[in-house]
Amino acid sequence: MVAVAPFSIFAWLEFQPSVALPTWIFLAVLFLVTWAAYGYRSRNRIGSGRRIGVMLLMLLVGCVPLALLLNPVWVDPVAPPEGKPLVTILVDTSASMSVNDDGNDATRIDQATSLAKTLVDRFGPTYEHQIISFAGESSGLDLTSTPVADGSSTDVAAALTSAAQNDRPRGQAIVLMSDGIHNVGAAGRAIQAARLARGQAAPVFPIKFGGPQTVRNVSISVKNVNRIAFVGASFRLSATAKTVGFRNVPIEVAWQGESIEDDSRNQSILVDSQTDVEVVASASVDKPGLYRYRVTATGIPGEATSVDNQASVLVRVLDHPIGVLLLEGKPYWDSKFLARNLAIDPSIELESLVMMRSDRYLHRRQYSPPANRSSNEVAANEVAADEVAADESTAQSSQTGDNQQPSWQVLSSPQEVIGSAQALQKYQVIVLGRDAESFLDVETVDRLRDWVAREGGSLVCARGTPQSDLSEKLGRMLPVRWSPQSEQRVRATATDVAQQEGWWSDDDSIDRLSALPSLVTGQKPELRGGLPRVLVAGQDKMPLLTYQPFGGGRTVVVEGAGMWRWALLPPDYSASDETYAQVWNGLLHWLVSRVSLAPGTNRSLQSDRSVFNSETPAAATLLIRDFRSGDPIPTVRLEQVDVDSAPVDVVCEPAGDQPGVLRARFGKLAAGHYRATLVGADPADRSVTGFEVREPTAERLELSPREDILLEIASESGGQMLNANDADAIVARIDQQITNGLPIETRQTAAWDRWWVMVAIIGLWTTTWVLRRGNGLI
Repeated sequence: MVAVAPFSIFAWLEFQPSVALPTWIFLAVLFLVTWAAYGYRSRNRIGSGRRIGVMLLMLLVGCVPLALLLNPVWVDPVAPPEGKPLVTILVDTSASMSVNDDGNDATRIDQATSLAKTLVDRFGPTYEHQIISFAGESSGLDLTSTPVADGSSTDVAAALTSAAQNDRPRGQAIVLMSDGIHNVGAAGRAIQAARLARGQAAPVFPIKFGGPQTVRNVSISVKNVNRIAFVGASFRLSATAKTVGFRNVPIEVAWQGESIEDDSRNQSILVDSQTDVEVVASASVDKPGLYRYRVTATGIPGEATSVDNQASVLVRVLDHPIGVLLLEGKPYWDSKFLARNLAIDPSIELESLVMMRSDRYLHRRQYSPPANRSSNEVAANEVAADEVAADESTAQSSQTGDNQQPSWQVLSSPQEVIGSAQALQKYQVIVLGRDAESFLDVETVDRLRDWVAREGGSLVCARGTPQSDLSEKLGRMLPVRWSPQSEQRVRATATDVAQQEGWWSDDDSIDRLSALPSLVTGQKPELRGGLPRVLVAGQDKMPLLTYQPFGGGRTVVVEGAGMWRWALLPPDYSASDETYAQVWNGLLHWLVSRVSLAPGTNRSLQSDRSVFNSETPAAATLLIRDFRSGDPIPTVRLEQVDVDSAPVDVVCEPAGDQPGVLRARFGKLAAGHYRATLVGADPADRSVTGFEVREPTAERLELSPREDILLEIASESGGQMLNANDADAIVARIDQQITNGLPIETRQTAAWDRWWVMVAIIGLWTTTWVLRRGNGLI
């Protein structure tokens, strides 16, 4: 059936043909030809006057069926629904609206309030008005007095969502009076709210207040807020001093905390808006536990806020080293230098397993060499020891209780080390070298998957793919895949992600990566789907050091052979001597510090953030291994450490359907430093965490209007950016928008549904028939 589009000649009449127009035209032509032929044949039967009248009546009678086929419909306008159009005026009362811009006698909030009053008067009784103030939350606004702009945040998205109403048949519009600074979540939230407003036929008309402002401020920030260290070992604390609007200003920086070395406790530095300054301190602790270190900078007159002049670092000091297992298919130089480098770190307990031949595996427990020997000396002088030990006929060397000699053992199978899930429990990191096929049978790969996903272990592929033919199960764990290519050399460069993650302890030396000897790769690594993040890249953004979460743990791929040359640099590269150690030792420390529930740990309590906003509820996550329904629900004790206040016990609650994942919700807290402790926890567990609560600073640090956000809100909602200086134009534009946006509602009635039409048609047919019969016509 062919659909025929309706058409109209008059506004009150519409035709909706029942047949296709070509068919209707054919019928009309056929009727006219028949009618004309009939008139010609009857020309001599009656007088000309009567004949003309009869023929006209017959023409009308014949047109009636043709008109029926056109299906005429009466179009009657429907009265609009009762009520008035709604205009919602949103007035931003956040702290940035209290600014008095240059050249204006009134603040931004004064100007917005004055304009809102004018618009209410101009719209008059024809419109319904709704005045709402918003900052972090929205509320009604009384215009009889000027509101106070003291909101600590601006949530434009929430304001637009609350203003748009679903059922406004007479139309609505939203007037957004703001400087456009949206700082609750990403700017995309505000744009999405504008799209939702468009779907509710609520166009937004932003009006910008304010001009560019120069902010002057000093801030202290820490990249790696949660760190680990080891009893008796010196560890490095690092913070960054940043300034805006100041040039070469001296400030005093002070570190506070347990056992900070005196020469780094107080420092004088010059800060400049063009350059960030790293502030470093050293400390060592003799007891395990969670320690908080705070770095504070003196304020500068005229800065926007002093709230961000301090930062904290939480250091978890452990009394047991990181368990690392190195699996290598052959005694390569890279693996030798890696083993020697890790062995001199007292925080790492290294075991290595090297395949000498199919039935001979060299198992070694490394030791920490004397403190006066550098990592390069150890690597150069002891590299030949593996070959000597591998050729000895003795199965095991003597072991001393003082751990001053390595423990050697020649095994016939690697399963004696990695043959069970329980054997893997003592390791936090497993490093796979090249040609590791002999270690990675199907059962071992399954154990490794469980160890990473369920136990929270970290699997590191030290030099690209660990197998020449990578198995599908192992490949799905890794963040990259490989494709064949000709051998090429690449130089390493740290990415922005490496800076953000804070895995590198020295910001200066990370920039020296590109000057180190190149690495060699014979395969092309490409990122897999999922959540891979590249820390170090080569030419054409080739991923050289990539990681991704896998269940409760992480998998890492370090691409390229020849990194051992970084440990034996010529004198010209003396400034980069420790880069090799910083790459590997920093990577392992970072991996262990980021895993919430490491192997061998039954419970782990960790705050969701290191710094909370006082307007944001604080919370912590508790992970419990082998937690079963019906087990007692743990309690977390929260105390504020910088004031004398009573601790509060918070009962945890399940986090969704995930077994063993619980949440401790603390609610909104006052500014300060807090410590949360799992009540009755095993000392071996990570049962203590800490966090800081600060007053919001966004409204003091961002004062320049965001016209780009306001323009996009107007575009996405179907509105328009308006000028605050012309109230009449604002009213006219909104009135036009609402009028044009109202749908024209009509009621359609078929013409044959009117009784008088049917009576007229029947009367016409009857009259024509009577006249024809009376004049002797057939």
